[in-house]
Amino acid sequence: KGVSKINLMQPEFVLSVGDLIEGYTTDRKELDAQWTEFNGFIGQLEMPFFYVAGNHDFTNQVMAGLWQQQFGADYYYFVYKNILFLCLNSEDGATALKNPDFSDKQTAFVEKVLAGHPNVDWTMAFMHQPLWLTPTAKNWSKVEKLLSDRKHTVFTGHLHQYALHNRNNSDYFVLATTGGGSSLRGKRYGEFDHVVWVTMTPTGPYYANVLLDGVEDKSIQTAENLARVESFNANPPVRFEPVFYSGKLPGTLSYKVVFNNTTNEDHEYTVALTPGKGLVPGQTN
Repeated sequence: KGVSKINLMQPEFVLSVGDLIEGYTTDRKELDAQWTEFNGFIGQLEMPFFYVAGNHDFTNQVMAGLWQQQFGADYYYFVYKNILFLCLNSEDGATALKNPDFSDKQTAFVEKVLAGHPNVDWTMAFMHQPLWLTPTAKNWSKVEKLLSDRKHTVFTGHLHQYALHNRNNSDYFVLATTGGGSSLRGKRYGEFDHVVWVTMTPTGPYYANVLLDGVEDKSIQTAENLARVESFNANPPVRFEPVFYSGKLPGTLSYKVVFNNTTNEDHEYTVALTPGKGLVPGQTN
C-alpha cells in the first residue's frame, strides 16, 4: 500500500531507514525468500529507491555478506542538486542490537566525505538506529560533531514511534512505520503508517508527514458510485416507523425498523438503541 501511494505522489526518489525484512536467521533459503518478497514491492516503485540497513537486515555475518552481495556497500553517499546524502549503517559489524555504533572505518569514511563536500547546501543523513540515544556509540558522537558545523538533518527509525528531536539546532527524526509492526494508536503516541515528504527550497527543507490513510487515488469517488449513494438518500434502505401514543407512557413500546435492499449487493447495518428521557432500551427482535 505504501508503494502504490508513493507512486501517486511521484517523488524524485525514495530513501529508507532500514528494517526491510524480518531477518534474524542464517538460513539462506529463508533470507532469499524474504528479500525476493521485499524487492518485489520495491520493483513496483516508479522512481529510484535507496537501501539503508537495519538490525533486521544486517543481523549476522551471513546477512551482512548477503547484503553486500545484493546491494554492494552497506554505507555510501551521493550528491543530488548540491545536497549531500549520507546513507549509513548503524549495524556496522553485524552488531545485532549489541552496542550499535559505526566502525572506525565507517567513521573515517564519513569524515572523508564531509571534508570533500564542504560547500553543499545541505547534508541529509540516514541510518536505522537513533544512535544519539545510545551512550556507548562513541563513533557516532564523533560523526555528530562533524555534522554540527553544517546545515544538516538526520533520519532514523528502529523504535516504531515517531519523535522529532532537536540537536545542534537541527532536526533529528525518529520515524514511525510504513507497514511495520505498530499498535497504530495514532498521532498522540507517534504510532501511524506514514512517509515523510521532503521539499528542498533555497532557504532549507520543508518536511511533511504524509499518513498513508490520507493518500487516495483519483477513484476515491466516481460518478457512478456517487449516483448510487445519492439514490440511497432519495430512497433510504432503512426506515424507522414512528410510534404514536397519548396520555401516560405505557410500560413497554414496540418499535419497528424496516430494511429494504433494492440493490444486487449485500448490506450490513448496525442499529444502536440509546437511552432517552424516560426510555430504556430493552431486548429487540
